[in-house]
Amino acid sequence: MSIHNMSSDAIVSCLKDIGCQQKDIDCFLDSYQKKDINKQILILKRMRCHLLEITHQYQKKVDCLDYILCQIKNNKCKK
Repeated sequence: MSIHNMSSDAIVSCLKDIGCQQKDIDCFLDSYQKKDINKQILILKRMRCHLLEITHQYQKKVDCLDYILCQIKNNKCKK
C-alpha cells in the first residue's frame, strides 16, 4: 500500500504507534500535504535512528541481565 492511499488519520495513527511526538506528526503532515517527499523521508529517518538508539540501550540492559544469569548459573554448578 502506498502512503498516498492512506488517510491522514491512518498516517497519524501509525506515527503515534511508533512514538512520534505531536510536533513531528504535525511537521510530517505538513510535508505530506505539500508533497515534500524529501522532508517526509528526513522525518522518518530521524525517528528510525531514535528507535534504534533506544533498541541498543535496551539490548545493553538485556546483555547485563544475561551476564548476571550466566554468573549465577556457573556459580550454582560449581557448588
